[in-house]
Amino acid sequence: MKKHIQRWLQDKIGIGQNRDQIKVLENKIASLSLLFEWSSEALIQVPKGLIEKTKKTLKEEYQSINFEISRNDAMFRYPLQVHGAMPLKILKEYFHTGAEAADYIYDFAPNVKKILDFGSGYGRVSRFLKVRFPDAEILVSDPKKSAIGFQIENIKTIPDDYSPVNLIFAGSVFTHLPKKLFQNSLHELMNRLIEGGALILTLHPFIDNEFSIYPFTEEAALTGLEDPMDSMVYGSVYCSKEFLEFCVYSHTQGNLFKCSIDDSSSFGGTQQYIIIERLNR
Repeated sequence: MKKHIQRWLQDKIGIGQNRDQIKVLENKIASLSLLFEWSSEALIQVPKGLIEKTKKTLKEEYQSINFEISRNDAMFRYPLQVHGAMPLKILKEYFHTGAEAADYIYDFAPNVKKILDFGSGYGRVSRFLKVRFPDAEILVSDPKKSAIGFQIENIKTIPDDYSPVNLIFAGSVFTHLPKKLFQNSLHELMNRLIEGGALILTLHPFIDNEFSIYPFTEEAALTGLEDPMDSMVYGSVYCSKEFLEFCVYSHTQGNLFKCSIDDSSSFGGTQQYIIIERLNR
């Protein structure tokens, strides 16, 4: 009886038979992931039927977007890993996030002629900007060369030329940058705005601490990406409202800026919109 009780306890806490079964399961999952990396093409081959179902959940004007997805797109691969048994949910989460961001930008500034999607990745948002702003010049910038290459070939966006722009969108960018890079990147983007222009960025909900960064990101949970981000310059960032406002208002360089926090909408269901406007003199 004592041995039976001991074995029962070991199984419950994962140091007996359960431990071995968990290890086998982990190895099976790892091998399937490796096979996926070895066999997958540059573009993820989503079944046409699922694409058609996803199209029907989008506004009519967005049903003409390019639905190609790069195998290296962490913004798609992470929900794929989390919701693997629910393919339609994965596709809707990915595409609706981009569509809703494009709508948010359009509602704020419907007549802009030059937009920079900063940290654009593999086109989660910019593919919708191309449709929402057909007469605008859509520039893209990202540290991943493979992401820019994908966009040029598939979405027909234009690599950033570092010229002044009407509007900059930085979705889920400043949620990852270390403190100094956060400040420097914010100031560089503010300098890019023409008078009357705006920078729209997203942040996690504010915290009391001035600035906190953690090494856990969607990329850290993935393997096999072509251009993985360096964990030394890419984490999960949370900051205070006071820190953000200090960053904005301490860098005017003779220009006037206004910082607004809009938590009435969300980017990807988790991040709030921040609007930094360069005011006319």
